[in-house]
Amino acid sequence: MTFALSVHRTTTTDPLARPLLDELAHEYMTRYGSAHDLSRYPAAEFAPPHGAFLLLLEQGRPWRAAPTAATTRTPPN
Repeated sequence: MTFALSVHRTTTTDPLARPLLDELAHEYMTRYGSAHDLSRYPAAEFAPPHGAFLLLLEQGRPWRAAPTAATTRTPPN
């Protein structure tokens, strides 16, 4: 089986990211009873110059996400 994969640099507010973030929120709710951690950091934390939000697309559809943020910043309360 061959997969057509591509990397898309975007933001957490991109509509392509929504299905993956919704699935992650459901997973957090199921495991931990809350998805609060997903809103703990603002979208700007995962945007240049201190972060990135990458989507791996399979045949143009979101398949995986890779958010990264600077680790030297103090997390918000």
